[in-house]
Amino acid sequence: ETARRRAAEQGLAASAAGDDSDAGTARMGASHSDEASWQAGFASATGRTDDAEVRSLRAQVDSLMRQRNAHEQENAELRRRAETLQRAADQATTAAALEQKFELALQAIGRLQEELEVAQEQRQAYKEHCRQLSQLLGNVGMDAETS
Repeated sequence: ETARRRAAEQGLAASAAGDDSDAGTARMGASHSDEASWQAGFASATGRTDDAEVRSLRAQVDSLMRQRNAHEQENAELRRRAETLQRAADQATTAAALEQKFELALQAIGRLQEELEVAQEQRQAYKEHCRQLSQLLGNVGMDAETS
């Protein structure tokens, strides 16, 4: 808007300077042809200003669009990174849970092995006891037959 005013003032000044009538008449008002000339100068200055302003606005819009696209790309990249980190964290959590389960399974296996060893020792002790009882009963049975 300021550029339009300047252009209009410059067009008015150019029109006044190019006027062949006396300076008083130029200051008091322009004749019909001077007014048409001023309007033509204003229109062309305004047209140039509008074109320049349109070009400037388009350049700003293009710049903003490029910035938006860059931000969208950066946003997409950050989302991909966040998803990758989340998957890695999930895998680490899963790995930790599996490791804990594995440790618990190893501990259970260790307890079962100990129980198996105890059961085998008891079995061996019972076998020995039964053998001794069998021998004792066998000797008793033999003594009863010989008597």
